[in-house]
Amino acid sequence: MNGDKAVITGAPGHAGSFRIADYVRSVSDPDGTILMNTQNDAIMSLNPTATIIWQSLSRGADIQGVIDELKQTTDGYGEELADDVNKFIRYAVTSGLLYPQP
Repeated sequence: MNGDKAVITGAPGHAGSFRIADYVRSVSDPDGTILMNTQNDAIMSLNPTATIIWQSLSRGADIQGVIDELKQTTDGYGEELADDVNKFIRYAVTSGLLYPQP
């Protein structure tokens, strides 16, 4: 483990904040979140951890802010959480759900 600091990669070459695409809709409950891409009608179901990531990003948190929120609400550790966040963000960016903020 790298102390309490997580290695942050997110989208390649970007460690800042992200913007949710205008065409993505979401609904959450205690079990998770459902995302819908209204451009192609694709639906994605998020587990509770991914829901925390999504909600944190929707509030404008940068990657480290998302990791810090997960540390407070889960039993994960820095590198493990950073890996989860980075995987989720890479998938969401690749899928067109998120865009890196300049």
